[in-house]
Amino acid sequence: MLVVKMLILEHLYNFSDEGIENHVRDRLPFMRFLGLKLEDRNLAPRRPGCSGNGSRPEGRWSVI
Repeated sequence: MLVVKMLILEHLYNFSDEGIENHVRDRLPFMRFLGLKLEDRNLAPRRPGCSGNGSRPEGRWSVI
């Protein structure tokens, strides 16, 4: 369900994948809409295979 909600936000606000990731971390209303808690701010959904080393593999969102 989280992926569907993120796709809705991407479509409504015309965000890219990277843009929605940044906005979800920065905006409490987006976090609330997605059902994330403030403690989950650093655990925002990432794309599969994202190792955190700066690489950006292609793909859609998945929950860690």
